[in-house]
Amino acid sequence: MISRNIAASWDRLPFTGRLLFTASFALLVAGLVMLHASAQQDAGQARADLSRQMADELNILPLALAEPVVIGDFSTLEQILARFVRQPNITYIRYRDATGTSIQVIGRPISTHSPAFFNVWLGLGDMRDEAHVDVGGRRYGTLEIGITARPAIDRVWTRLLGHLSILGLAILLDFLGIWLILRAGLKPLRDLDAGAARLAAGDYATRIKPRGSPELRRSIAAFNQMARSVEESLHAVGHEKERLFVTLSSIGDAVITTDNLGRVEFLNSVAEELTGWNAGEATGKALSEVFVITNERTRQPVECPVTRCIREGMVVGLANHTSLIAKDGKGLFVKEIERD
Repeated sequence: MISRNIAASWDRLPFTGRLLFTASFALLVAGLVMLHASAQQDAGQARADLSRQMADELNILPLALAEPVVIGDFSTLEQILARFVRQPNITYIRYRDATGTSIQVIGRPISTHSPAFFNVWLGLGDMRDEAHVDVGGRRYGTLEIGITARPAIDRVWTRLLGHLSILGLAILLDFLGIWLILRAGLKPLRDLDAGAARLAAGDYATRIKPRGSPELRRSIAAFNQMARSVEESLHAVGHEKERLFVTLSSIGDAVITTDNLGRVEFLNSVAEELTGWNAGEATGKALSEVFVITNERTRQPVECPVTRCIREGMVVGLANHTSLIAKDGKGLFVKEIERD
């Protein structure tokens, strides 16, 4: 059911909308794939940078702590740790000696502006690692360092927002460009549509100015040729019909012509005299209303032979003892004449 509704909605969508949707959807998908790859690449680079920083700190800091740990100068030890913890990304440094005494220095709070879901999706988390403080082959304690990934995540998020803005601008320009091109390119098709409507309404003199692409120019030329042929054919039919009516008017017998629905189109003067109807009044009326016939004996209505002829598709004659009832109510006996 849902697929049918989607298909129906797509069928109702104009050509411009279909092209805009398809092009923009393709651009959006390609852009999102590119952004995903770029963000993951940035996350990988940030992870490598943090790992490198962690390794550097764990190599340098034990050497800086060698003298104060040997002499047990915890005040100097804490000052050194406080100086190192002020470096970017370091959240804390903890030193624990062999006796279990520990010194921990907390870094400055680091705020973040990236959403939590992005942090999870990126897969870039905080790091912690530790190293032993050995001096002269003797182990004096253990050093632990914590490094946060928040600044790196924020940088990736900021870059991603910038790329999204560029992608949005590209889609907007894509919409605008396609719309402008289609607006100019489809103008000949709209002209064709309007011309077809005028032709269907009876304006057979309508013509369309050729313009647009070569394919559209050929289509417009074919339409103009068709309209010209229709107009010439109708003129020819009109002339033939006019000559036919002139011929029918000169016949000494009563002549009534109808269309294929049995509506009166023409009466010659003899038919006007016999039926009591003039051509102007009778035109467009049902033949059974103008050519009223009854049984001469029973006075019951008789089916019009023309109506039966149209219905059955065959030649039909009048029944015997038939009377024609004129408009003024006078009856006239009608006899079918057999012709060789």
